[in-house]
Amino acid sequence: MPKSRRGRAAPEVRAQDGSNRLALLVLALTVVLVYANSVRAPFIWDDATAVSGNQSIRSIGSAWSPPAESPVAGRPIPNVTLAVNYAVGELNPIGYHLVNIAVHVGCALLLFLIVFRSVESEASSFSLLVALLWAVHPLASEPVDYVTERTESVMAFFFLLTLCCSIRSRRSPRAGVWQIGAVVAAAAAMASKETAAPLPLVVVLYDWAFDDGSSATTLRRRPGFYGALAATWVVVAALALGEGRSTVTVTGAITPYMYALNQVRIVAHYLWLVVWPRALVLDYGVPTTVSWGDIAWPAVIIVVILAAAAAAAMRSKRVAFLAGAAVLTLAPSSSIVPVLTEVGAERRMYLPLAAIVALAVAALCRLPASRLKVHACLIAIAVALAVRTIARNSEYDDPVALWRTTVERWPSGRARYSLGTALVEAGRHDEGIAELWQAAPDFPAAHFVLGTEHYGAGRYAEAERETRAFIDADPGKADRVPGHVLLGEIALAENRLEPAAAEFRRVLAAEPGNAVARKGVETVAITYRNQGARRLEQSDPRAAADDARAALALSPNDAAAHNLLGAALATEGDIDAARAEFERAVAIDPSNQQARNNLERARRAASNGRDGS
Repeated sequence: MPKSRRGRAAPEVRAQDGSNRLALLVLALTVVLVYANSVRAPFIWDDATAVSGNQSIRSIGSAWSPPAESPVAGRPIPNVTLAVNYAVGELNPIGYHLVNIAVHVGCALLLFLIVFRSVESEASSFSLLVALLWAVHPLASEPVDYVTERTESVMAFFFLLTLCCSIRSRRSPRAGVWQIGAVVAAAAAMASKETAAPLPLVVVLYDWAFDDGSSATTLRRRPGFYGALAATWVVVAALALGEGRSTVTVTGAITPYMYALNQVRIVAHYLWLVVWPRALVLDYGVPTTVSWGDIAWPAVIIVVILAAAAAAAMRSKRVAFLAGAAVLTLAPSSSIVPVLTEVGAERRMYLPLAAIVALAVAALCRLPASRLKVHACLIAIAVALAVRTIARNSEYDDPVALWRTTVERWPSGRARYSLGTALVEAGRHDEGIAELWQAAPDFPAAHFVLGTEHYGAGRYAEAERETRAFIDADPGKADRVPGHVLLGEIALAENRLEPAAAEFRRVLAAEPGNAVARKGVETVAITYRNQGARRLEQSDPRAAADDARAALALSPNDAAAHNLLGAALATEGDIDAARAEFERAVAIDPSNQQARNNLERARRAASNGRDGS
């Protein structure tokens, strides 16, 4: 840093530092203002699994082991941030949204610093424009508005922090410290979301783009550092092997080839949203079977864009870096590895958008126009994007409105299911059922919600029909367990005790800790016992004994059932067997006075019988 004669920073350096601080402050305040109206949004969709139903976030210690088959599986660091939120405000959504905003602000500030250290002229203004346009772009809003998707923004924060530390290490006398910081941040990115995997490649690509030598020269300059960054792939591998998520696989019904065809259409749509971010969508549904004819025009658009980017990259290594970074950061989720639960998601563009915005701003700044006009144009664009983002934030306030926009903009069976469910939860049952009927052919889970609606209304035959349709769509799938629970409850409501018991026991065989099924078994056992008691009062001891045995088959330690069986056996004249049952009842529950009295009478009866003989 240049110094004056008295050892102080030169005036131009102090001015630059002051300009940077002002730019960072403006950037942070702008992002906070744009997203201020997002804090009132309730939890939605996967938040039920990742937040309100996530028992692991009840303590910081358990949060390091996120639940399997959940949006936070294999992503311990975002899960820990949710645990911190829970520790401070339990399940108040406001705190979670504030953290999401804070992470987004952090990403914007890091992006500013990265751009600032990468350009030689007009650094503060150019960096501010890039970071500002990215931060207020509606396409970046999902990881801020949707609590669960902080997995994306937390990963991006550590991704950008890694790149920032790496850049600092290139010119700092304390290069080793910055490199250690970069490796630690890279490991944190890998532990935040598996899509951070391209990070070491992006760092190498950056160094190549901003070095004067060849790629071989770049690799020889910092081989130990690159090796340490590559070693963080171990984190991704370890978490991927142990995460317990089956939604990302190459062996599912959707092949890598078919998933890639789906992505052609989706990626073309992302690129359109970069330019014209209207009609954003929360859920793009699941991958489907498509043909080349279905994606002809999107394929042409992507090929043209890639060709233009390649041509520009041939002339500029820095353009090559930005284009390569965009492709690399989008590739893990939008290439050939099928994500079975969603064909597309706007949050996937969170990091790629930063590179695309930087490319666009750089291109505009090279136009033959005055700097003032270009900057004014970019500021106007930023204002328009911010207004659109504020409007998008407000759509999250009402789950019904949010899902209705999704159905209108990108209709799918799952979107209709989500809308129907939101309507039912809002008390608008008739509207909800109408949406669920439309969703059911494409999304079988709608049958289950229809089943619960019929069950709640006492329409048991319709409830059973819909629930069986849900189960039969994929009988072996783990999420069919609630369907078997509902079948048990339907049978119990109709006093079909044997089928009810069979369904509840089936659930417990698959999930021994299922509290609803365990309670269902207990209820069936009590119903058998009460029915047996009535039959004994009606002088039908044999039927009463059968009911008592059925109750004991479900609940062997039911003292009242043992007492009932003993009373039925005594009525039939089998005193010795009755006494044995009374003894079991008293052993289980010594305070059961009725069983104690019955045992005493049985002993006297047995004694009198022996005396009489």
